[in-house]
Amino acid sequence: IAFTFWAVAGILAGLGQEAPMVPERGIPERLMRMAGASALCMLMFVPFAYNLSFDLQEKGEAYYKEGQLDRAGGYYQKAVQMDPMDNEAWRKIADYAIQMKNPEQALSYINKAVSLSPYRSRNYETRGRILDILQRYDEAFAAYSKAIQLDPINQVYAYQAIGEYYIRKNMFNEAIDTFNKCLSYYQGIDYNDLWHFRAIPLKPQVAAVYLTLGETYIRLNKFDDAISSFENSIKLEKNIPSVFGMGYAHYSKKEYKKAVELFEEVAASPLSIPETHFYLSDSYLRMGNRKKAEEHSKIFEEL
Repeated sequence: IAFTFWAVAGILAGLGQEAPMVPERGIPERLMRMAGASALCMLMFVPFAYNLSFDLQEKGEAYYKEGQLDRAGGYYQKAVQMDPMDNEAWRKIADYAIQMKNPEQALSYINKAVSLSPYRSRNYETRGRILDILQRYDEAFAAYSKAIQLDPINQVYAYQAIGEYYIRKNMFNEAIDTFNKCLSYYQGIDYNDLWHFRAIPLKPQVAAVYLTLGETYIRLNKFDDAISSFENSIKLEKNIPSVFGMGYAHYSKKEYKKAVELFEEVAASPLSIPETHFYLSDSYLRMGNRKKAEEHSKIFEEL
């Protein structure tokens, strides 16, 4: 407030206008004119600096997507130099540092972003990712929790990370509650609706939550719930881990014919999951097909 008052007074003096009444402090008129000119320059420079910082970030983002990380990092560095108050520039350079395998530096950058914008959920999500890399899991949990507190709808990654935190601690019911809370926000979303601005990036993230939820149900021997979760994951995005999970659930339910169908799909895919051939061998054996059982047994042994 004080800066604004003196700046306005100085600007008016600098423009030859009558300045507001100010306390008598023996400030020469010339100094007031200089202060006014400086303040005017600052006010004119701030939007210019912001726009240039944004443009530099856009250029860095383009190189980042092309995999030219060194060039991307150079533009991000210029962006924070141009506007050191831009929290998004600090967040992006933190992402760059993560890709460069420098999590300690990334943490320093993201802490700067958080200090500039303590109410932006994405900054806390990025901080959580960095702390996960540093294996500071309790601190990461706190960061993800803050991200969700600030934006409970658009933090799929944070929900996923918190659920996995619970899994590491064998708190499976808490993990399931976390995943289901996340998924409750995305019931009925039309992912093909291009007007939904988060539709495309959200789709694989939500599919991953369903996948991890299914794997958690497997741990609790809740095979029907697991199958439902894997099916929902596949509906959003075809992925082989969910197919394998469904195969394992049917195998556990002694539904060997269905299990074989799913495991054969996994075996034919480019993704190598060696355990697939073990379960195929055992399923075929239980179905009385010794030839196929032996065939997959040999493949499993070779892998």
